[in-house]
Amino acid sequence: MFSRGEYEEGKPSIHEVTVGDVDGDGVTEFIASWGYEPWTGFELLDRNGNSKWRHEEEFVPGEMEVVDVDGDGKAELVEENAGALKIRDTQGQVKSTVTAPVYLSHVSLCPKPNNQGSPQILDVREGGLWLVELDGKNYTRYDAPLSHIKLEKPRVWGVPGSPDLMTFDTEDVYRAKGVWVELEKGRPKYLAVIANFAAIDRSLFYLYDSRGRLIYQEILPEECDAVAVLPPENSNGKDEVLVSGEKTVWRYAMR
Repeated sequence: MFSRGEYEEGKPSIHEVTVGDVDGDGVTEFIASWGYEPWTGFELLDRNGNSKWRHEEEFVPGEMEVVDVDGDGKAELVEENAGALKIRDTQGQVKSTVTAPVYLSHVSLCPKPNNQGSPQILDVREGGLWLVELDGKNYTRYDAPLSHIKLEKPRVWGVPGSPDLMTFDTEDVYRAKGVWVELEKGRPKYLAVIANFAAIDRSLFYLYDSRGRLIYQEILPEECDAVAVLPPENSNGKDEVLVSGEKTVWRYAMR
């Protein structure tokens, strides 16, 4: 469609990209977060790559999503910012800053079971799975076994292009995604979650019932980045869960 940015001397120009109908005209726009080169901030681009506005920032913007935060039918921009959330209007101006009950490293939106109200932020952190409302005040925590592993021998990691070394004494889940799925006809939905690690090619699959009880868990031998609902072929069928890895797709159903 169009191209923007460059990659020179190890300095990426576009940091993150997300899409959504920002101005409410029914047409999808792109929001590009620029970092390091040639400037720092974010920009709203139309579907042809034409700039609609540009907002410069002192620091590199975090991950961003387009979502109706307050239920007024108008979109806001939700940005991860040093573990908290910045809520911005459609011109990129900060409306509020939300402090979350746990450090949020990503903006992973998880719609509620019946898609009522605004979605929640889903994150796996500190040995638990967190579902956090966009106001930061209300949240739910479920157990997430094996998501925080203490290492017997610390791992030393070199930073590319730097003489500095980093030492880690734990392996932690880096990113998680989740969906609510009707695995049993007419029964409350289950929460299916895939979580992957930052440094090891393994993923964790969790399945929780509607009360947050972990009823199934599996370690998958690949990095998995997607979990989705597979609808039934007919009205008598039940939803199934698809998990996509680097080379494999797993399919789960309630028996």
